[in-house]
Amino acid sequence: MNPNLSISPKVFQESTTVARAESLRAMFWWRSSTLWECFPVRKSGQRKISKVWRSGSAAFSSGCSRARVAAAKQRPPITTHYHVQVPDCALFVGKQDWARKTMEEAKSKRIAAQIEADGRQSLELQRTKAFSYSCMNLRGLIELAQLGDVVGGDLWHYQSSDARSIRRAVDYLLPCATGEKKWEYKQLVGLDPTELTSGLLQASVGYGDAVYERAAETIGTKSGESVLRLAIRIRKEASPGGN
Repeated sequence: MNPNLSISPKVFQESTTVARAESLRAMFWWRSSTLWECFPVRKSGQRKISKVWRSGSAAFSSGCSRARVAAAKQRPPITTHYHVQVPDCALFVGKQDWARKTMEEAKSKRIAAQIEADGRQSLELQRTKAFSYSCMNLRGLIELAQLGDVVGGDLWHYQSSDARSIRRAVDYLLPCATGEKKWEYKQLVGLDPTELTSGLLQASVGYGDAVYERAAETIGTKSGESVLRLAIRIRKEASPGGN
């Protein structure tokens, strides 16, 4: 078994449904494997599988270069979620320096480039489902911030010289999700405030601010977010002070 992303559909089919689905399945597997490392007791077969996949780091490196070229042609949120995949894969194969470098690049290439000083994500606002895409891209940026926690890169509190930041993006969408402010851009399928819920739950941990968690409770959740809530609760209880 010698995994190599150079033969992955996502490298060649830049934005097809098949490519995106495979990318998500791969990320789920990588993250599940990383979670295995948190448990002291694992089956020998799982340990072997994890070891084999980690040994594919060289293959990943060659495949990633092609994926980078394809991703560069896309708009957010595709480019954002690609930027999430790179450090995610790098951490999985033990390349801390590579992941850390990608985190630094995210400050200018993703946060400063995609978020305006008032929190708007201008590229997403040009779409016919502007709220949905804004939430989708924000989820990718938040995932980057979470990965930054792993390598010691604080993207949660990064702010450009003109105040562009992830928190500004969260705060821009929040009043529109709660109904306090009218959404002024196109949203052909109707605005679903629960699209912001997962971002709010994760922001509540990243910023240590219960306001976001309370807002998520008010808005409601989408199917499957009960697991996210449990993970956040465990993380809070494990943190100093238990909150």
